[in-house]
Amino acid sequence: MTRVNLAGGPQIYYISVLTLLMTLFSYGAYYFWDHGVINVSNIVAVFDSEATLEKLNGGSELKQIHTLVNSDRVRESVPLVTSLLQTSSKLNVAVIGNSQAFTQFKTDLAATRKRVDRLISYPNTASIFRVLGSKVKGFENFVVTNKWRTLTRISRRLNVRIASLLRSADQMIHYQTFKRSVATIKKDVKLMRAVTLSSILSDQEKSVITLKVDTLKTELAMLDNYLTALSSFNREFQKVNSSYLHWLKYITPLVKASVEKLEGLSHQLLISLGGFILLLFTSILGGVAVYHRTKSNLKASYEGLIVQALSDGIIAPENSFDHGLTPSFDLEINRLRDYVHKRMNFGAVFQDALPFSSIMLDSNLKVVWANPLFYESWDLKDYQFSEQTLSWDYLQRFTNLGENDPLVEALNQGVAGIYQIQVKTSLHQESYPYEMYVSPVTSQGQDRIMIFFYPLSSVEQSLANQTKSLVGPVARTLDALTNKHFDLEFMEGIKKDFEIAGISEIFNKFKVHQEMIAQQEEAQQEEHRRLLEHLQEELDRLAQAEKNLIGQFDGAQRMGEGFKSLGSEVVSLIELRQQIANLYSQSVTRMEQIMNNNSDLLLKAAELKCCLNDGQRSVESVIAVKDKFKGMRLRIDDFKYRINQTLDQILLLQKSDQLDSFKMEQAFERVKIEIKEFEKVLQGFNQVVTSLDVSLSKMEMVVGEGDKIVIDQTKEQTERLSGQVTQDMGSYRELKKGMPQQDELLIEIIKQVYGDYQQGVKQLKELSLTVEGRREIDLDLTMPPHLSAPSDPEVVNSLQ
Repeated sequence: MTRVNLAGGPQIYYISVLTLLMTLFSYGAYYFWDHGVINVSNIVAVFDSEATLEKLNGGSELKQIHTLVNSDRVRESVPLVTSLLQTSSKLNVAVIGNSQAFTQFKTDLAATRKRVDRLISYPNTASIFRVLGSKVKGFENFVVTNKWRTLTRISRRLNVRIASLLRSADQMIHYQTFKRSVATIKKDVKLMRAVTLSSILSDQEKSVITLKVDTLKTELAMLDNYLTALSSFNREFQKVNSSYLHWLKYITPLVKASVEKLEGLSHQLLISLGGFILLLFTSILGGVAVYHRTKSNLKASYEGLIVQALSDGIIAPENSFDHGLTPSFDLEINRLRDYVHKRMNFGAVFQDALPFSSIMLDSNLKVVWANPLFYESWDLKDYQFSEQTLSWDYLQRFTNLGENDPLVEALNQGVAGIYQIQVKTSLHQESYPYEMYVSPVTSQGQDRIMIFFYPLSSVEQSLANQTKSLVGPVARTLDALTNKHFDLEFMEGIKKDFEIAGISEIFNKFKVHQEMIAQQEEAQQEEHRRLLEHLQEELDRLAQAEKNLIGQFDGAQRMGEGFKSLGSEVVSLIELRQQIANLYSQSVTRMEQIMNNNSDLLLKAAELKCCLNDGQRSVESVIAVKDKFKGMRLRIDDFKYRINQTLDQILLLQKSDQLDSFKMEQAFERVKIEIKEFEKVLQGFNQVVTSLDVSLSKMEMVVGEGDKIVIDQTKEQTERLSGQVTQDMGSYRELKKGMPQQDELLIEIIKQVYGDYQQGVKQLKELSLTVEGRREIDLDLTMPPHLSAPSDPEVVNSLQ
């Protein structure tokens, strides 16, 4: 008795290898986790530190902060300062926790942040330059209007400098350049003030100019404050840049050392994984070898066990298989043995008890099984117990199938069918009818065709007898229906024949059919009478429609006459409307001319106003010159009196006997001084006279320009157009008086025409209801051209 050992070497080998691999894997996982190689957070922190260090080594954020502050974009630099502090703090904590270099850098960065906040408190330079530029532009317009050339030149130069600074406000400007530009602007402002104070202008004009120049001091003071704060920021930036570079120099080796350590451990991990995979692969190869050796041994044991189970436990009539297996396996062997023996007994019983000739063909159309009745009915008993194999090609010769063989279709497409065939064997002279049932089946992956041959000889004889008993009564009944002889007497006689044949329901259907035909004939006669009556009614309606049509022609003639009168009135009304439109157009044209004349008068009045303003300014300048002239005249009279007094003293000294040369010299010296003072007065007098001449010339030019303005022609043209407009309004009133009468006449004509039109439409509707759906009548109604209905949609809408 063969025994099968299911446990042994393979299980021990697999358990040992699995234990070794799990131990090595657990130790490796602990070691590399402890050193941070497979710790994801540690790896991310190291590589983030390296990326952050590369980003900080470029110094882009610090440079960008310096650029933004010096480009007057201080607010944009605040997020960068915060971001730089956060990034550097995160890197410092991740690498070393804390250091003196980072503390110094953090302190300097906080001081720089304070300088940035101070710069934010000031207005940006672009706003200051815009306000300063608007003030300088206003001052430039003021001095250009008053024709002060020196101030105009200085203000224009100052405006150009401010515009240049404003264009470069959003770009980085060097501190010294910015400082020099502000100093130049301040120098120009001082120059304008000095030029004004040293000029010959009046005190009032000097005070006005000085006040306008002083308004620029506010913006200049803002620029000075901004320059001071910017200088403080640049000094602090130098400190923070130095501490920043010192901290980077300190922390860079530490970051690189942590990255190199992680990379070394990664190489160790890679080598360990390679060794682990190699060990695993070696274990697998060893397991395959152990498995194949065990498999060959088990295969031989299983094969012997299966053969013994089949021979002793299933095929044998009595179960003698006892191998010491489980009770459930023994029960399964007994169940299979009972099942196999039942199937073999059922096959033998089915083969002997099947009442029809039956065969089974394989995929090559070879007979693999046939029952004894098939060999007997087909006269093939010699093949029943012989080793020769029958084929369908051989059996087909006994049938009338020919080339259209249904078995090929059943084999290729799996289609079952029922076919009528004739079978003629070699021992019989006549053929016998069969009904062949073809059923394709698949058994154990192989195609099979099961064929049953049902004999039809007895069935055909029974069908022939039944046909004779059925056809006779039905044929006589159809003849009676055709000849109209299906009456009560015929029905009583033929009813028994239908009952004998067993088809009483067909007789009832014939009876119902006869009743239906009688009802249809009565209904057709009734419909014929109704149609005759309806035809007579339609003829009466056609006569009435003819009368309505004659009345419609009369109404159409009246409508034609109404359309004629309506046309003439519409033409006259259109002509009247055209006249009114022409008057209105002429009035509008003349009113436009009047408006143009008024515009010319307004322009000339504006020119006169300008001339009067110029004259007023000239008179004011003449009045000022007159006051100066009076002062000069008083001074001349004073000098005249003093010179006369000095000359009298000289004459007295000459006439006196005591002539003193020293006194004479003093007297002549005083005369000389008085004459020089008199010359200065004469120079001032010449200036006054020149100013008077200029003012009088301006007044002459103003008076000359005023003589050119002529408004008499415009006034005459305006009066003439006003008279024409008045005349047009009178014509319009005359035309308006006759319009109501024409409108009333036109409305009456339209009412009359519309009434005739409604009456005609009503008659046409009655005629349409009479003719529509009954008869088609073609009436050739030719209307005269003057009676045709209007086709213009606007006229039709107005009539409606």
